[in-house]
Amino acid sequence: MKLAQLKYFLAVYRSNNFTVAANEQYVSQPAISRAIRDLEQEFGVRFFKRNNNRLEITEQGEWLAERAKFILSYVDETEQSLHAMSANQGYVRMGVDPMVATAFIFPVVIELAEKYPDTRVDITEAGSVSLRQLAEASLVDFSVCITDGLESSKLQLTPILTSELVYCVGQNHPYAKEGKEEVSIEELSDQKIILFKEDSFQHMFIKEKFAECGSHLKVYMCTDQLNSIVDMLNFGNCGAFLFKEIAESKGLKAIPLKDKINLNIGIVWNSSHRLDEAELRVRNFIASRFNAEELSPEDVLMEDYKDDLSDAE
Repeated sequence: MKLAQLKYFLAVYRSNNFTVAANEQYVSQPAISRAIRDLEQEFGVRFFKRNNNRLEITEQGEWLAERAKFILSYVDETEQSLHAMSANQGYVRMGVDPMVATAFIFPVVIELAEKYPDTRVDITEAGSVSLRQLAEASLVDFSVCITDGLESSKLQLTPILTSELVYCVGQNHPYAKEGKEEVSIEELSDQKIILFKEDSFQHMFIKEKFAECGSHLKVYMCTDQLNSIVDMLNFGNCGAFLFKEIAESKGLKAIPLKDKINLNIGIVWNSSHRLDEAELRVRNFIASRFNAEELSPEDVLMEDYKDDLSDAE
């Protein structure tokens, strides 16, 4: 398997047309066809099939597409990082939860870019559960995410703030019109509720809360896009659990829960990953904006490396 084959495969997958894919990749159509045929023959599977002159992706093709996207994205990130190194620029891969990003981090990133223009920050938005896994696997240098229930011994954590989780509705929702001041989980049984997708801590946490109360959670929609949630709240009679700061900034009606819920937010990274100068600079800049602990280079040395230094002394 070659990277070029994966690039050609994804081009056909996106366009559903060999000719369009060939033009996009600046190669001939036979070259695209041959690359995919060779890939299919190498592994003995079919990725595409024709149905009445229409190109259809197979189940195996869908499986490969998901992995090809990840592989090529990671290769691209690696190339960009190497280019940044060669230009003596800092390059940082940061994961951020969508709610955390909108409520707290994006303004800090803008300020960071102005102060350190030679430091490039690539942001991966994902649910906090996924972000912990990405940090654990060192696929991001660190993540800023919800840290409640964090039990991994492979991650280091710096707490930075807490935020209240509230029930949010649009201004035309009955709860908003009646001026509802608080709500319980039990009252929300069978209400139409939008959740983030399964990789988010919010999704897992809300399901657990409803189960604990014996309430029926009626999931109206799941999405990984905060803007989609806000739009749906404004146009429909549904609700969502969001940070209080988001409700205030988006013009939503924020209804506190009778049993108040505060969630912890922090910076997490792999304990065995030694943050380089640029990574430490970005991490400390974010921490400083929330009066959280800043670290020195010695604080983030790998444990084995610390032991080696101790033995040498």
